[in-house]
Amino acid sequence: MKKDDIFQGLKDLKELSKEMVRSNKDQVFDHVYLLIKLVLILPVATASVERAFSAMTFVKNNYVIAWSQRPNRVEYGNLVNEPVIFSSFRRVDTKMVGLMP
Repeated sequence: MKKDDIFQGLKDLKELSKEMVRSNKDQVFDHVYLLIKLVLILPVATASVERAFSAMTFVKNNYVIAWSQRPNRVEYGNLVNEPVIFSSFRRVDTKMVGLMP
């Protein structure tokens, strides 16, 4: 590709990738083309992921604020009844043992 005249005046990776496709060099140098494509796509993909995480954090924080300001908030510790939980697990365990050959 160094000696090919069509690649001499290129300024950036975008032009290089377009010229590779135009001259079918993307088929010959497929790994190089994939690497160039990855370099061109990575900033956009990174920004999209950052926006998604930012949106999830925003929703989570607003949910926590709304949950903490509820007038009849029930603490999680009051919902736990250990004997009931243990007995339900024992029932599931005995049912599973009965199912096994």
